[in-house]
Amino acid sequence: MTYSERILLMFGVSLALTLLIETGLAILFKKRGRQLLFVVLANVFTNPAAVLITHYGGHTAFFVGAEIFAVLAEWLIYKFSGEDFRRPLLFSFLLNLISCSFGILLTFLTDR
Repeated sequence: MTYSERILLMFGVSLALTLLIETGLAILFKKRGRQLLFVVLANVFTNPAAVLITHYGGHTAFFVGAEIFAVLAEWLIYKFSGEDFRRPLLFSFLLNLISCSFGILLTFLTDR
C-alpha cells in the first residue's frame, strides 16, 4: 500500500468511526432529524482538520489543540444551527471526549 493510500485510509477510517460513535451518541441523547444532520455535518467539517493537525503535528500539544478546535467549532455549529441543542458546548465536549477516548484506545490496541 502506498503512502497516499495509507493516508486516505487513515482519514476514511477516522471519519467513519467518528460519525458512527458521535451519531450513535447523539441518538442516545435523543437528537433526531435535522439535529442529527448537524452532528454529521459538524464532524465532516472538523474531523479531517483534526486528523490532519494531529497526524502531521506529531506532538501531544497538536493533538490537544486539534481536539479543542473540534469541540469549539462543533459547539458553534450546534449553537447557530437554528436547532434546539440544549447546552451545545457540553454536548460537543461529551461527544468529542467519548469518540476521542475510543480513538486513543483503538490506537493503543492496534499499535502493538
